[in-house]
Amino acid sequence: MTIQSIRSNFEVMNVEEERFKRVYYKVQVPEALISPLSFRLKYAGFYFSFLWLFITIFFLWNFISNLTQQDFVSFYETDKSTVGVVTAIDFTYDSESEDTTFIYNFVYTDKAKKYTNKGYYGYKVYDLNDSIKIFYKVENPAIAKAEYLNASKNETPSLTICFGIMFLLFGIGFLYHAEQKNNLLVSTLKNGVLTLGFYQSHTSDSDSNDFTYKYEYMDRNKKCYYIFENAPKDEIIFHIDVLYSDMYPNKAFIIHKNFLRSRFNRDTIIQLVHEYATEIENA
Repeated sequence: MTIQSIRSNFEVMNVEEERFKRVYYKVQVPEALISPLSFRLKYAGFYFSFLWLFITIFFLWNFISNLTQQDFVSFYETDKSTVGVVTAIDFTYDSESEDTTFIYNFVYTDKAKKYTNKGYYGYKVYDLNDSIKIFYKVENPAIAKAEYLNASKNETPSLTICFGIMFLLFGIGFLYHAEQKNNLLVSTLKNGVLTLGFYQSHTSDSDSNDFTYKYEYMDRNKKCYYIFENAPKDEIIFHIDVLYSDMYPNKAFIIHKNFLRSRFNRDTIIQLVHEYATEIENA
């Protein structure tokens, strides 16, 4: 059946009559034309979630790989102490936060063995060759902290890792959602029902160029459902094609290019839906 014939059958009905008389089309696109892998690779949601995961994993790997045991150790006044010497001073500057961090290299000895370490602070508190008090762990003298300095450039590494894991879980959730939506579309194209959706309302977001449109549609059991989708602030479409599955009638897709912007193959999807749609008699 052609797109034009389906459109003509839909459009001849009066708007008020259509609320009582619905037309339904069985959509059965051959499986060979709708490979899940092909649809996945043509869905922007897949790339967004994959990119999110990649960036998060890269950040965590880079952050964790630069951590040492000292980053997770707490120091106390009761720790063993000695006197060390500042051997070098450097600094870093963050142009975004406009923060400067001074990095102090210092040397100290324990049981005639020399150790080197670093301390961090937001201001200059020592000069080169200054003597400084060093606190260190008896069980591992290489782990040390200079008085008034931070032992780690990451003040809260555990918290940063927790946030990183949260972002990682978000990414996994995004990927799962994208995969679920992709599989649902493929299965609905294989065996779905096409009907009309009716415009109900829309809301706008001042920070976006989109409207969130609300459409109502009815399944073949005469049960009403609503679908909310984002689309450009364009001329309102009062009647629109809605594709749903008899198994999950509450999960539908609006078959229109404005509502399939995240699908790189949206034109193909629209063409397949109408090409393989057959009117259901006495639905």
